[in-house]
Amino acid sequence: LLRIDLDDLMEKINTSINGVEIGNIGGDKIILSSALSAEEFISLPVKKDSEFIELREVIEMEKRYVPSLIIHQNLKRVERIDTGYERRKVLGSLIFAFFVALLLVYMVLASQFESLSLPVIIIFSFPFAFIIVPSSLLMTGNSINSISLIGFILLAGISVNDAILLVDYFEKMRKRSKKNIETIIIEGVRRRLRPVLMTTFTTVFALLPLSLGIGPGTRLISSMAVVVIAGLLSSTFLTIFMIPALYKLFKGR
Repeated sequence: LLRIDLDDLMEKINTSINGVEIGNIGGDKIILSSALSAEEFISLPVKKDSEFIELREVIEMEKRYVPSLIIHQNLKRVERIDTGYERRKVLGSLIFAFFVALLLVYMVLASQFESLSLPVIIIFSFPFAFIIVPSSLLMTGNSINSISLIGFILLAGISVNDAILLVDYFEKMRKRSKKNIETIIIEGVRRRLRPVLMTTFTTVFALLPLSLGIGPGTRLISSMAVVVIAGLLSSTFLTIFMIPALYKLFKGR
């Protein structure tokens, strides 16, 4: 066994991590930190009998992800967040929430339409929402972050509204009328175009002040509004053309 002076060992470790108190001004402690790197830390000399050995000979160090680190800056103890770890953690949670939202949307639509194929047609409108979102974030000086990712989750429930209006009308007309599928689709789009545009533009105009950063604190969440606005506009105009085509593909036989 190594005959190590444990008091000396603990003092060296405590000093390296927490610094040394060198004074007191107005009740505030003045801490002097050595701010050692990992290599410098394990090279610290510790007393063994009458000689000194390096700390690496008595301890093992393992690199792990730590959510937060206590460091000293300008003689004050501050906390620094490991942004890489936190970013990955938040991203994983939001991606999970996104897929849960899609699953819930599908389950609700399947129960309402009493069909497994119609919800698939409706959910197909969701990918159209992503087409202009990246360029919209770039043009407005925003980036893809945790706030903008919340906008994507919101789109999972909002962007399908226009498709629901169209598909629901197509189904009602198909059950009530003996017209062929092409006539039903053309008539349905013509009659439902106005409600589709109204629902989209009311949401867009409501979010416009938020996307422009008007008002205190709105700049922090403006990227979320930009994502929702761009996604809605993109999905709406593409839904008008793509959903009828998909409906004919699924139900035209």
